[in-house]
Amino acid sequence: MRLRICRVQSSEQERLAKKSTSSNILFDQNMQTTTSQAAFLANGPNKERLIQMLSDIMHQSGILVKQVMADADALIVSIALSLADSGKPVVVVGTDTDILVMLVAQATTNMDVYMLCRKNPTTLYRVRDIQL
Repeated sequence: MRLRICRVQSSEQERLAKKSTSSNILFDQNMQTTTSQAAFLANGPNKERLIQMLSDIMHQSGILVKQVMADADALIVSIALSLADSGKPVVVVGTDTDILVMLVAQATTNMDVYMLCRKNPTTLYRVRDIQL
């Protein structure tokens, strides 16, 4: 099972995004826009339509999509640990140390949980090894 979790912007992120804005753009997955990525995503309706379009594409590809209104860290950890508890090896891809800390604190020794950080250099952490 593949899982993708989308996070909705916080009010602080929205405030910062207003520094660079774009008009509403009606688009489809084959269209290229002439605006910058930052300006395009700073427009709330553009961002919402993009998230919905990507969610639909991932869903059609068999990827489970969860969208949360706030910080997604707790949901990511909860789903990862639930999958690991059922005996499946789980790799969480991300760079957020909060997620790694929660995985280390909450995973049991029988869970096969890893965190892949794609920073330079790419590193795969085995949660069980950190717990020892």
